[in-house]
Amino acid sequence: MPEATLHSARLAAVANAGFVPTSQAIQQRLPHLFSLPARGRFTVLDLACGQGDLLAPFDGPRADLYGVEISGIRAYEARTRFPHALIVHAPYEETAVSRGRVCVGLANFPYFYQERERTEHLGIFTMTPMLCTDGVLFALLPARSAWKSVLINHLVKYYRDIRVWRTPGEPFSLYTQILVSAVKRSKHLKTIDEALPEKRWLEQWIYEETDEPGQSPWRGGAPPPELPTTPLDTPYHIPTASQQVQIRVMRPGPDLLLQYLSRSGVHTTPTWQAATSWSPGVKLEQPLVPIEGEAHIAACAMLDMFACEEFLGSDGKRYTFLAHLDKDWVEVEPDVEERREGVIRIAQEQDKLQLSVLTMSDGKLSHYQNDAVYEFLAPWLPLMKQIINERYPALYKGKPERWLVEATALTGLDRTLRGSTSPGLVRTQLEKVWAMWYALCEKGRVGLAGEQGVGKTRMTIALITAFAYAWRHTNELFGDKPPRWITNLKEAWAANPLVPGEHPKALPALIECPLNVVESVWMEEVHAAWPEAEIVIINDYTDIHVWFELCATSHAPAVLAIFPQSKTRATRRRWLPAVLRRKRPVKILDLSEDAIDAGGIPQISEQGVVEYYLDPETGEPMYTTSWIERFYCPQCGCLIIFNHSTTKDKRGT
Repeated sequence: MPEATLHSARLAAVANAGFVPTSQAIQQRLPHLFSLPARGRFTVLDLACGQGDLLAPFDGPRADLYGVEISGIRAYEARTRFPHALIVHAPYEETAVSRGRVCVGLANFPYFYQERERTEHLGIFTMTPMLCTDGVLFALLPARSAWKSVLINHLVKYYRDIRVWRTPGEPFSLYTQILVSAVKRSKHLKTIDEALPEKRWLEQWIYEETDEPGQSPWRGGAPPPELPTTPLDTPYHIPTASQQVQIRVMRPGPDLLLQYLSRSGVHTTPTWQAATSWSPGVKLEQPLVPIEGEAHIAACAMLDMFACEEFLGSDGKRYTFLAHLDKDWVEVEPDVEERREGVIRIAQEQDKLQLSVLTMSDGKLSHYQNDAVYEFLAPWLPLMKQIINERYPALYKGKPERWLVEATALTGLDRTLRGSTSPGLVRTQLEKVWAMWYALCEKGRVGLAGEQGVGKTRMTIALITAFAYAWRHTNELFGDKPPRWITNLKEAWAANPLVPGEHPKALPALIECPLNVVESVWMEEVHAAWPEAEIVIINDYTDIHVWFELCATSHAPAVLAIFPQSKTRATRRRWLPAVLRRKRPVKILDLSEDAIDAGGIPQISEQGVVEYYLDPETGEPMYTTSWIERFYCPQCGCLIIFNHSTTKDKRGT
């Protein structure tokens, strides 16, 4: 090579910090050396990726590309070229890459020395543990300065099927650039002596400068073969990846931090966002019916449901609200006893709820109390109603199923309520019954409150008729997806050894009420509004068995057990133990460590198991005392023997 050309190439490499891009010819010929896996994904890593030229031959829909580049400009170009790849802007020496996960390792490291060692050698040494077993290495090297014995020894020790080619065109003429390919061994060799023939074969392409005219600089007398222009008969097979590659930068710069903070980091996790984001402290459970009343909507605003949200007023100004508690001293009138004691004046500190309003255009802050709150919120109540119903859609939307209407509409036909033209419950009462049905099926609980005389008892009876109808017609109404309460009732009944049958015919319903309304209210109302139902009064625990027997055999739609609250407590009862526990001593062979410590002589069976120990002094088996618990019936005193096979079907035996 002319000396001027050599110096020019070296100066160009120094100017680019040793970076020598991969030529277009190499990119076109490299795919002839390998075959991709038929299925699955594979990982490709280039620790000095530059503009991504060496990554290009491997790009595809199943390739996961990774690159590390010290130059910010070249890293940006590679990232733009392969937006789906992970390109890290950092020196590869300041990165930590997961070991054993790389399927293809690419090496085109800068051509210079680093701390008296070739950068190409250091890069390949770093790449080796990152490759998985059978992972393939493709390395571009200047033969003149980097193809040395130290690198050949490393390759022979850790790789197999090593091949060497010279690159076409200018890279070879300027840098004596060669491409080395190899497959990582499953287990590295302990010594180089195990592969001396392969080492000798590779050493033929060591490049040594010579002053002798006509003498080849290649130790073997000829350069390596040129990169093939057609696919190899035995190409390298790229393995599939078992895990993705992870790259951790030890000392990231500001640009790299900002780049990755935009798409990763703790601040993107839901926990961080919840901890650092403000949200109203008010959260409602799903309402049973839509929230519509003005007082109810205003109460939501006063509970900070819309705190710090922006509302546009009719005047074109933007407002936001915040409710808070204040304190105020209020005059309280003394009662009679207090006046007798000489108290003439009482001042009491009470909470005072206020709505503070911020006008966002000018920063003006206003405060409202009592009726002034409704006056101020009136223009926004329709919008607030819409927002509330969007955030908290009602469980019951006013469209009951046809069977539910038919099952409840015929309840209470014995009476025509005041203001109604037909007997039975009015529409507003039925709407409450239907809503309670959906609440109990979905949530398992519901509350009904109201003044005396609004029909709470009759609405409850109508609700029970809906459940009784659903119980009798489960299959035709629900198919293989019945409400949860039906499944629970069947399982509980089947698992209870004290009830007859696999499931009740009539729906069991329990009503707990004060003793003074058992007959005067509940019995009269049930007989009048729903005469088909049967009633059992629970006076003591024996009546519960009667209730269950009726549920199992009755042809009524439901059996209502009325349980007076004053009889729910176990008064005037003397509790007796269910069993009597007694202990008795038993003499058993001593197989404990105490027998060993006492010098016991083990007696071993044919199976090799220690059966007992002999006393070293008497030659007799060594015994110890143990205690056995037994349980007896408190009535008859007989021993109780537990029968594990006892089932519901053996009741009464």
